[in-house]
Formats: sequence, C-alpha cells, structure tokens
Amino acid sequence: MSRYLIYLISLLIPVSASSHPVDPDRIYIEFKNDGSFEINFRSNLEAKLTGITPEHEDSKESPNSRQYDHLRQVTPDHLLEKIKSFEPELRRSMNLYFDKERASLNLTKIDIPDTGDLKEGRISTLTYKGEIPSKASYASWSLARENGSNIVYMTHEGEKNRFFDWTYSGETSTSFRLNELVKKKSLTKIMTEYIVFGFEHILPRGLDHILFVLGLFLLIQSWKPLLWQITAFTLAHSVTLALTIFGYMQISPSLIEPLIAISIVYIGIENIFSRRLHWVRLLVVFLFGLLHGMGFASVLTNLGLPDYAAGTALISFNIGVELGQIAVVGSASLLTLPVQNKPWFRERIVIPASLAISSVGLFWFIQRVL
Repeated sequence: MSRYLIYLISLLIPVSASSHPVDPDRIYIEFKNDGSFEINFRSNLEAKLTGITPEHEDSKESPNSRQYDHLRQVTPDHLLEKIKSFEPELRRSMNLYFDKERASLNLTKIDIPDTGDLKEGRISTLTYKGEIPSKASYASWSLARENGSNIVYMTHEGEKNRFFDWTYSGETSTSFRLNELVKKKSLTKIMTEYIVFGFEHILPRGLDHILFVLGLFLLIQSWKPLLWQITAFTLAHSVTLALTIFGYMQISPSLIEPLIAISIVYIGIENIFSRRLHWVRLLVVFLFGLLHGMGFASVLTNLGLPDYAAGTALISFNIGVELGQIAVVGSASLLTLPVQNKPWFRERIVIPASLAISSVGLFWFIQRVL
C-alpha cells in the first residue's frame, strides 16, 4: 500500500488545481457603413491582470492564482481602477491590420459585470473604435503571444453571417475582405475546423475527460469490452451535447462539473474491486456520458456554430472528440502492451493508476463544490 501512496502523491502534484480553465478571449469586430469600425473585446480581465492565459489548464498553475481569486471577488468599481491602469498595455498587444498597416484603437467603454458565480470566470468587455483607411481592401487580427489563444469574429454592419477564426498564441487571423460579403465556408472547411476543435478539447485540454477514458481502459484492456464501454459513452454524450447546444436542456456548469468529477471517482474505484465488465458498468458509463456531453456543450457553446451548417459542425466536433478519445486509449494501449499479460499487471499498474484517478476526481469534486 505504501508504494501506491507514493505513486498517487507523485501523480497528484501536477494536477492539484482548479478544473476551470480560462476561456479564450473573444473579439467581435464590426465594419460599419460610415467607414468606421468597432471592436468588442470580451475577456476575463482578472486573468489578464495576473498573467493567466487559456494555455493554462487551470488558474492554479499560475503563481498568481491567489491574486486572481481575490480579483474575482471584488466589485466592478474596484476592478475598474486596476483595468484602467492595465488597459494601455493590453491595447498595445492588440493588432487590427488593414492591408498590413496597424490601426489606431480608441477605447470608448469598459463594461464589468457584477460579481457572480465564483466558479465561473467574469467576462468583461472593452469597446474600441477607429477609422477604416479609405483604400483598405482587407483586415486581419492578432493578439500578442502572452495573451494566449483567442477567437475573432468579423462582419459588416447589418450582415448576419460572421467570419470567425481561432488564432493561436501570437498568430494572425485569416484575412477578411472588406469589399465582399462574408462568404459561407464550405462544408469541408467547417468539418475540418470542428474536428480539430473537438480533438483539441480532449488532447491536450480535457484532462478530466482523459482520466475518465483511461479509467474505462484500465478495467480490461481487450478491445471488445473496451469498445462496448466507449460506445455507451459516445452515444450518451452525443445525445446531451446535441440537446444542450440546440437549447432543449440547460443545466448549470456548477452542478455538472462536480458530477463529472464524481464519475471519475466511481470509474477508478470500480476498477479496483472488479475484474470484468458487467452490464451495470455499461449503464453507469452511459449515465456518466450524459454528464460529459453537457460538459462538451459548454465548450462548443463558447465557440459557436455557423447558422447555415450547425448540424455539420456539431457532428464534426463530436468526431473530433471521438478521435481524441481513441488517441488516448491507443496511446495507453501501446504504452502498456509489453506488460499487459504479466501476472503483476493488475497489482502494479491497474490498481495504483485507478486509485490515482479516483483520488484526483475526488480532489476535483471537493474543489468544485467548495
């Protein structure tokens, strides 16, 4: 038992943190008919003030996590003074280009919501305005690398269709042509983008989902029982993902996130006491899959779906999630393949790993509730 404890502690050290990562900034740019533009920069400004980016798996990875937690609790008036001091530095990291020429941004408004659910990041909005150069033919956007990934939306005034692009740390977005209406992306383009988004939500960003899938793998490593479990999980999360995205059901993340943590605890504990797949396990995996689907939906809601191809985007995102899960299981299978038939495999690998998975899930449950 002592070696299990040492193994557990070594695994817990890098993950003893909040499971609520900072969402990427969302930048809404509207090009107006009078030759001006308006930018609504929506961001977790408390995270900005303390140097925490979407590249952190969670806020506790930062040495400034205590300061961040404090700022999340202060009133808008108190936070406003800090933002005013920090804003010029943030503005210098924003780059709106017209034909590769950087535009001047004029801050016109700061909107800070009241302190709400501390389990969720507070999203404030900075509004900027400026003039479009008369001969400009296209626009593009970038945000300095230290701000992490961000999603930019561009559109003409009065137009329903929006161009959007996910730009990674320091990258420049795809160019937006000012003299054309926003063209609908091809279905191939949408499928490719959303498959990538779904995959990335598992690898590398979905640590709780990774642990759940690893728990499924550890019960028994042969593909047939593993396939039964993954199929049950996939069917379930596909149902709630669709129902949540299209507005047929809505449950607060403050309830869903602790329940997802409990699902991780359960799977790990059952692995310790069970040696084979039971039908009850499939039922439980299906029920927990319903919860995980709601978790996936919160990510996809933040990203948004194109109005003209919402179904295609949703299915593609789901495919990406499945590919991510397959990658997790495939990697685990390859790593353990040389020792899976050893008589000590269960004692030295399955039980300690399952204990570690359950303990991390329990830690997250307590943290998410508190």
